[in-house]
Amino acid sequence: MELQRAVTSYSTSMQLPNTLIKAFDEYGRGRLAVSLLKDYTNNKSIDSDKLKKALGSGQFERMRGSPGHIKAVSPAILLSSISAFEGFVEQFLAAAMDQSGSSLYEIAVKLGKLDNPAVKRWRELCNDLFPAVINTKGYQVTIQDFVQRSKTSDWRNDVELDWDECEKRAGSWMTVRHVIAHGGATGMGKERWPSLQRANQLAATDVLKAEKGDLHSLRFWAAVGAARMHVQAARHLADQIAAHLGEDLDWSEMPEAFTA
Repeated sequence: MELQRAVTSYSTSMQLPNTLIKAFDEYGRGRLAVSLLKDYTNNKSIDSDKLKKALGSGQFERMRGSPGHIKAVSPAILLSSISAFEGFVEQFLAAAMDQSGSSLYEIAVKLGKLDNPAVKRWRELCNDLFPAVINTKGYQVTIQDFVQRSKTSDWRNDVELDWDECEKRAGSWMTVRHVIAHGGATGMGKERWPSLQRANQLAATDVLKAEKGDLHSLRFWAAVGAARMHVQAARHLADQIAAHLGEDLDWSEMPEAFTA
């Protein structure tokens, strides 16, 4: 029951980034509608596919260009989703340890100094507590990567990540989270990101979009991908531990944006 409670709490926490995604989506539809209205008033032909997107039919893909006043959505999605992941790791592992017979003292010692756990730390703790159970094989998540713009290529492509790549990128996303949280960058536009502060840190710029002039930016779909990566990593290991403890977790309340 407590294991499922951790999943339910996680799903509830992820409603905020899901709402932010919807807000960004509606903002994009509004911009597209204005563009189509301008075309109409200038007696230009209206693209039927764009009209369907503006009306909410099918999956919307935002127009290129500056996001304007809604640019705070991307860092908000990233910060809220990583915070939700961190809360889940602590709550779930405490429940799993309790259910497997650990004392409150043992739980406190193991998790008392758990500070900002990234996906790598989540895997290490699971391996430490349930060494014969954890298997990272079979993990796969699809996100969107930025590619060089040209006349023959799109500006982002779907890529499938295995566990090792997810763990690596999640480390960089944790650095992005720290930089934004401590005021080193805003995540709201093209800006210069600080260099690494710790020897074991992964560079924030590894998961940001490179811009001209040694600048980088945190883009909307990258933030969504980071959120999806963390949810899928949490689920992959949690399901294994729950099965070992005789439970079947229900993830149906988790927003589809992070599970599909």
